[in-house]
Amino acid sequence: MARPRSPLISRDTAVRAGLEVLDEVGLEAFSLPLLAKKLDVKAPSLYHHFRDKSELLAEVARQIMLDAEEPKRLSNDDWQEAIVSLSISARRSILRHPHAAPLLLLYPPRHQVLSAYERALRRFEKRGVAPELRMLISLGLDNILMGSALTAAYAKSRGLPEFPVYDPAQFPSLAIAVRANPFDEEQMFVATVRAFLAGVMNPDANLLPE
Repeated sequence: MARPRSPLISRDTAVRAGLEVLDEVGLEAFSLPLLAKKLDVKAPSLYHHFRDKSELLAEVARQIMLDAEEPKRLSNDDWQEAIVSLSISARRSILRHPHAAPLLLLYPPRHQVLSAYERALRRFEKRGVAPELRMLISLGLDNILMGSALTAAYAKSRGLPEFPVYDPAQFPSLAIAVRANPFDEEQMFVATVRAFLAGVMNPDANLLPE
């Protein structure tokens, strides 16, 4: 497709507008002509900044993660709570855009925001985390975040309940566990992150491969 001679929009403007369109119509209905209409430009204008739709969507996925706020500065003794705060912020950023969240499966964060991993690993180094545990923490947190956020985003985008409706008579053990559960959805995520970090940092834990 021919490109216009000069850009009418910026790359950042297109990414932000793309996220808004995804919020409105979802991934399946998203198209470059629809985005161009929102920006009040012709579709070829987008090709000044993106090779194709896939490149634009990858940038939208990256922006969702970059929009997570950095945690407040904590003392060295509270580095684990800084990780908890950043994890909460990243999850909230994803859930602000439930219709766009599937992009994080197509364009995983670890391929989009390597700089975030670099910053986290430097923090671990400064806090004395053993080198052999650093990737376990980084990727383990990534897996917990994506599993929690994408499951919640899927339900939110489709108006589904937090947990499936079930018959207590058919699933009595499940009913007991649900009634006794003291956590809401975000609290459950926070407790899981804290439990994971506590387990990894437990000096008596035998986590390394034989």
